[in-house]
This record gives sequence, structure tokens and C-alpha cells, in this order.
Amino acid sequence: MPSQQDLPADTAGAAVAREVSGRNTAVLVGFTALSNLADGVMKIALPLVATSLTSSPALISGVMLTLSLPWLLTALHVGVLVDRYDRRKLVWAANGIQIVVVGFLVALAASDALSLPAIYVCGAVLGVAEVLAMTSAAALVPDVVAASGRERVNSWVAGAETVCQEFAGPFIGGLLVGVGASFALGATFVGYTLTAVILVFLVGRFRVAAAPDEVTPPVHAQISEGLRFLWQQRLLRVLALAVAVLGSCWGAWYAVMPLYATGPMGLSAADYGLLVGALGVGGILGTVVVGPFNRLFGRRRAMVCTVVLTSLLVVAPAL
Repeated sequence: MPSQQDLPADTAGAAVAREVSGRNTAVLVGFTALSNLADGVMKIALPLVATSLTSSPALISGVMLTLSLPWLLTALHVGVLVDRYDRRKLVWAANGIQIVVVGFLVALAASDALSLPAIYVCGAVLGVAEVLAMTSAAALVPDVVAASGRERVNSWVAGAETVCQEFAGPFIGGLLVGVGASFALGATFVGYTLTAVILVFLVGRFRVAAAPDEVTPPVHAQISEGLRFLWQQRLLRVLALAVAVLGSCWGAWYAVMPLYATGPMGLSAADYGLLVGALGVGGILGTVVVGPFNRLFGRRRAMVCTVVLTSLLVVAPAL
């Protein structure tokens, strides 16, 4: 078998590119898994901790609101930021914010000084950091993975996100909150720290190269251009509106469930983590069957089925 030095230059270059692409794939999947595991623990831990401070459904749902509202308020601006700057540095900046904020929460929990205002402020900052980290990480895929492997990498990244944020994270978070709030928050601190270390091993360019004479448009002009394009595309417009309505209903359900589960249902923190983890099992099953389902019945029927099933999930506790 010839060595790499014996191969033609183009063949050796292709071999090196495949090796780098494979390494970057492992780094991105590992980063996604660990960061979403930490996010999953955090999104279970904070509402559960809040149930020990108040019995108000509105105040409990406010915790989830602080974590999710930044996606509505900052995602468009973050998208422009990601298009203009080094994506890996942006992820590191987000990780740094997460580490500092969670470290502050750990200190408050250890000294029995946690309060709802502190949880709200920290939740909002963590929400913004999550938008920055996840958007930047998604934009890294075309930067560091060869075109032939991007579809596979995207599917692995989506699978890691589903398993860790929707199944493993909530389950582990519920168990850790059962031991103590400081344990759950401390675990997320370690998780965010490790994600920052993992990205050191990423190889490649992490910023879009701009032409020397290219004029950078104002941020709001660029956002307006994107929104006009979205609204002019009928398919994208309908999908965006449908997802917005469905996501709002889902968010409302998810926000009040911690109080309902640990109150009228009588579940412990660990039991609630297992309950939410069951949603992740469904998510894993969905990623497996979505391809064959689309081929058999078509994407339109698949999406209608999704809306119907999610509606049944939302209405079941009410009944």
C-alpha cells in the first residue's frame, strides 16, 4: 500500500481533507451533545428550583420565558453577527457568558440566597448566550465540513441535540435537582466549561471571507432584507407562521408543567425529569421514522400529522 507521500498531490490533498473533515465532524457532534446536555439540565433545573420559591403558575412560567424569549428578540441580530465575525470566537464568547452566569447561580444556591429575580436575570442572559452559541455552531458546519459530508453531519448534530437536550438532559437534571440545586447547577457549569475546551480541536476557517471592495450594509437593513425575502416566499411564510403558533402553544404547555407535575400530579423532581425525558424518546423515534413517513405519505401529510399529535399532547393534561 503506498504511503501518503507516494500519492499524487491531488489524492494526498483529498485524503488530508477527509481526515480534517472527519475530525471536525467528531468535534461538532461532541460539542453539540455536551452543550445541549448542559442546556437540557438547566431548562429543567431552573423551573424546578423556582417551584421551591413560589407556587404561582405565572411566576414559574416566567422562568421558561426568560430562557426562550431571547430567541424571538435577538435571533435576527445574532444571525447578522454570525455572518460578519469569527464563528468559533462567538461560541467561545457565549460559553464564557454561560460559565460566569451559572457560576454565579451555583454560589447563590450554595449560600441559600437564590431568589426569583436572580433566576429571571440569569435566565435571560443564558437565553441570549444560547442563541449566540447555537446559531454560531450551526454556521460552523459549512465552514469546516466538506460538502459531501454536510447532510450526514447535520443529521448527527440534530440527533445529538434531540437525545441530549430533550432526553438525557431533563432526566439527569431532575435527578440532580432531587439531590440539590447546587448539584444540578454545578453540573451545567462543568458542561459549559468542557464545551469551550472541545472547540480548541476544530480546524479550518471560521469567518466568511468578504471581498475587498464589499460594502457592509447596516444591521437593520440586512435584517429587513431577510424578512422581505421570507415574506415573499409563500412556502417559507406559511411554515414560519405555523411553527410560530405551534411553538407558542408548546412553550406555554412546557412552562406550566413543572408546577403542575410537582403539585397536582405529585411527582418528584426526578420523576418530572423522567417525564420530560420521555419526550426525547419520542423525538428520537421521530428522527428515525420521518424519512420513510415522508416517502410514503408526503411531507404535507407528515406536517399535518405533527400538528395534530402535538395538539393532543398539549390538551391531554387539561383533560
